[in-house]
Amino acid sequence: TLGCADVICSDKTGTLTEGNLRVKEIHATQDFNQESCLALAAAAEQLSPHPVARAIVAAYQSAPQKISEFEEFPGRGVRARIGNRNLLVGNRRLMVSRGVKNVPDIRGTVVYIAYEGDYAGAIVLEDTVRAEAAEAIKGLKSQGVLRTVILTGDTELPAQQTADAIGIDTVHFGLQPEEKVSKMEFLMRTIPTDGTAAYIG
Repeated sequence: TLGCADVICSDKTGTLTEGNLRVKEIHATQDFNQESCLALAAAAEQLSPHPVARAIVAAYQSAPQKISEFEEFPGRGVRARIGNRNLLVGNRRLMVSRGVKNVPDIRGTVVYIAYEGDYAGAIVLEDTVRAEAAEAIKGLKSQGVLRTVILTGDTELPAQQTADAIGIDTVHFGLQPEEKVSKMEFLMRTIPTDGTAAYIG
């Protein structure tokens, strides 16, 4: 059983939270409005299975514009083309790595939008902590689990808010999928040789 483990690591979205992300707010630049930001993001994200992408497409409530190219960057976002225009939709790390200028640092679960290399806006999303998550963590600790850890690609604020709400001890945020594996391997090396670790999610 999980109670035998010394360390329990978990993903956040869809494991500790419902995974039913909702658009909370849209920040648009002067050249774009909220509707056009959502339309561009939905077009770019329409082929991605990621929960953030699904939430954006669902919030748009119309058929997204057709795209001619699509490329996904796991843990960072997507690149797409509408006609001969380039779209980049994803986290701040993706924007900065692609040379997009004037990208604000907005707290929360945020998807940034760049149109033809220029920052266009951002969409802030929110999720709901699973009602049973706090009780499950409490139960694991009562069975002898020494440390609970979140490994997430999300940003610090939503990750810490989830941890605080359910009693998680440690948060590692902003992780790419491969970094979650490395972090789990590192955590396994920090427990006694006869200890065990488990990953949920």
